[in-house]
Amino acid sequence: MSKVVPAPESVVQAAALLVREHMPLYERRKSGDSMLNSLMKADVVPKKYRASRQGVMLGRKAHPYDMRQVMSFQTSNEHHSTCIKTKTAATVGLGFRDEEDDKQPKIDPVTMMPEQLPSALTRLNKKPSKADLVLDPLCEHSFQDVINDVAEDYHQVGNGYLEIVRKGNKKINGPITGIHHLSAPDVYVFLEDLQYNMHFEVVGCEGLGGSRHFAAFGDKEDFIARSRANSSVVSYRASRKPDQISEVIHFRKPSSMHRWYGFDDWLSCVPTIELCQMFTQHTFDFFLNRGVPEFMLFILGAKLEKDDWKKVEDAIRANIGLGNSHKSMALNLTNPNIKIQLEKLAMDSKGDKDVGDLTDAAAVRIVTAHRVPPLLAGIMVPGKLGASNELPNALMAFQALVISGDQRIFTQKLGNTLGNEAINGGLGLTRDDFIFREITEVIDVGTMDTTSRMRESIPAAKAKGRDLSTGVKD
Repeated sequence: MSKVVPAPESVVQAAALLVREHMPLYERRKSGDSMLNSLMKADVVPKKYRASRQGVMLGRKAHPYDMRQVMSFQTSNEHHSTCIKTKTAATVGLGFRDEEDDKQPKIDPVTMMPEQLPSALTRLNKKPSKADLVLDPLCEHSFQDVINDVAEDYHQVGNGYLEIVRKGNKKINGPITGIHHLSAPDVYVFLEDLQYNMHFEVVGCEGLGGSRHFAAFGDKEDFIARSRANSSVVSYRASRKPDQISEVIHFRKPSSMHRWYGFDDWLSCVPTIELCQMFTQHTFDFFLNRGVPEFMLFILGAKLEKDDWKKVEDAIRANIGLGNSHKSMALNLTNPNIKIQLEKLAMDSKGDKDVGDLTDAAAVRIVTAHRVPPLLAGIMVPGKLGASNELPNALMAFQALVISGDQRIFTQKLGNTLGNEAINGGLGLTRDDFIFREITEVIDVGTMDTTSRMRESIPAAKAKGRDLSTGVKD
């Protein structure tokens, strides 16, 4: 007869597995793929648009990257969001110059010393410019509201679009009746032929699906004629009524990286933004899971009854979740043979300070990619780089080297379209009506530099009759 082997006695009478809670703060992506690689995978051009004609592809031109995902970064990183808002405000947020601005002396922050800069505009309630008075009635809220949205797209994804609506019953290039913002991810350049005639395709309008074809500004009449003569350009049904076709003004951030679209100049910091997301997610999960190191609790010497074990398990779980960290627990055990042993599986981490240092370094790298002064992004720079006169100098350099170029692009594009009397539908505006105010015109850089280096308070200086515009004392 075979020998009967007794079953081994159970060693673990009861165990509780506490799963670490996780609440994802950011959009998930495929494992093994970095965020930058994911962004650069632009949407695929449909097969019907892939026909090649002597080296140039006709039809819809694919975006250089996933613009909608790029726009989602604004809710993912506070420093990136601040940089976008700062550049938008500096580019178009100060409004257009008016006649009173033209009377101010010309400021040249590159060649003039801070103490030589004249006092800037001090009017808090500036009267509307000529462009505002003409264009505000054509917008749902105001032209400033619309152009802010366009400039925000421009700085986020490198492209901004205005939709221009005309009354086209009798005259195709008739009066303009509406100006609206077009979301950049929805707009595509559509190349029609080898003569580089082109228009814009707007897809997924407000979730309606399908697409609509709009003409470039000033090209509406020719676009309709081309579509009626050649059905391969766009279906005749889409261009049957001139009133159903809008015109588009495209603001493109110049870059050699792409031929048809603008290209963001800050995309090099995407890995840094992703790293910041990991820092934030790690810290969030840390506090979500009690904010203390994980441990194992051993109850030795006897088996707890099911109800007693549940009480212990519930008491441990009570330390999990927001606001439950560092709670205490007390047990009343009547069995003298029971022994409780607590083993920590991980000691307190020394990396918390390192994570903080890495986060600060990442913030500086993000604003560097945006070319925004750190102080404007809420970053304090210690030492000589953070001297009292850093902000005035940084503002002048920021205006001269970053914002002036973007303002010139907007001014030229608006001047060639809405400021072109031949095609602007009788608005009565010219190129000179679309010149934006500069930072150095609104902020008195000279006085700012003086007050930052003064040894006495501003009220005390004014009580002595001191003129701050004359600079610091010798």
